Amino acid sequence: MARSVKAKTADMKKPRTLPKPRKAGADDLSAIRGIGPKIKDQLNEFGIYHYDQIAGWKKSECNWVNDHLKYKGRIEREEWVKQAKALAKPAKKPHSKTRAVKSATPAKTEKNITGYGSGGVDTVISVEAVTREVAKMSDGVPDAAALTKMANDNPFLSIEKLKAGYGQMEILHDFDLFVEKGQSLCLIGPNGAGKSTVLHSIFGFTTIFSGRISVEGKEITHQKPNDKLKTAGIAYILQDNSVFPNMTVEENLWMGGFLKDRPDEAKEAAERVFQKYDRLAKRRSQPARVLSGGERRLLEISRALVMNPEILLVDEPSIGLEPRFIDMVFEILDDLQNAEGKTIVMVEQNAKKGLEFADIGYVLVSGELAKAGSGKELLDDPDVGRLFLGG
Repeated sequence: MARSVKAKTADMKKPRTLPKPRKAGADDLSAIRGIGPKIKDQLNEFGIYHYDQIAGWKKSECNWVNDHLKYKGRIEREEWVKQAKALAKPAKKPHSKTRAVKSATPAKTEKNITGYGSGGVDTVISVEAVTREVAKMSDGVPDAAALTKMANDNPFLSIEKLKAGYGQMEILHDFDLFVEKGQSLCLIGPNGAGKSTVLHSIFGFTTIFSGRISVEGKEITHQKPNDKLKTAGIAYILQDNSVFPNMTVEENLWMGGFLKDRPDEAKEAAERVFQKYDRLAKRRSQPARVLSGGERRLLEISRALVMNPEILLVDEPSIGLEPRFIDMVFEILDDLQNAEGKTIVMVEQNAKKGLEFADIGYVLVSGELAKAGSGKELLDDPDVGRLFLGG
């Protein structure tokens, strides 16, 4: 039976109810500008999800908030705005009536933080300053002959005079890299140095302007990524979370063999992975979304192994992981290198961890090589320590 106009009108006059307070998310607070997550959470405790008429913030259509404040009397609008502004802008400290007496001894300053490794030093340094400092290290850059010697004069993967980038933008400038079969190489450097672009260029994700990339002397510069995976034996393990969350662990592994000639080959390779990694075997029938961060990283590495590659390109293996899982991931990579003879080229934000792992380390700045040496040599280098290891 149709409701009367009178009943509908009465409903319209009722105040709209507000959802129960919950922890704010990015979607709820997308209209707010210029405040941090702590303040957003504090504002959210008022039970209000859209914000209006607060100086410096973007306006939203939120008449229902006004209705709530008007009818429910939870917080009068003027008082709410006052409290919100107080949270967004800390109150000024009142001036003391007594004058401060200057001390004869200088005040002790707190130790600031620098770098983006672990540890601490005495000065703050920006990414731009790191780039300038690294550029000063470029005077003694090893030439191609010296880099080849680090690969024991027997390079398996070679990059020579590479100019590469995205679209028409050149990121890498005459870049060289040489690594022997079964060796590991870690690329470190400030943000924007071109580290991930090196991996992208090897795998075929960039525009190659000039130069040469080869595996065992065979040029692969302009091959497509699927050809590099299937015929050149190169696998790329992405930086970002790349598992298929709604597929089971087993189905994710099968997807790693999508270039296999027969589906059964992918299934056989998946079984070998389960035999090697019991942690995944116990989860084989569960959706990947239930895995921990470390288990997801293990699944991503294992999926790359399904095609049995010779070269692993590993982009930021420790990113977003708890310390215990970081150790687990590096133990897995160490086993792949030393027990199975895989060649590993990695980019790692945790410079100390990456150089401890790698046989060779390269420091990049502005798309060019600034320094190279063994992992141990770079760990002991005072400039590298100051700029990348936090001490």
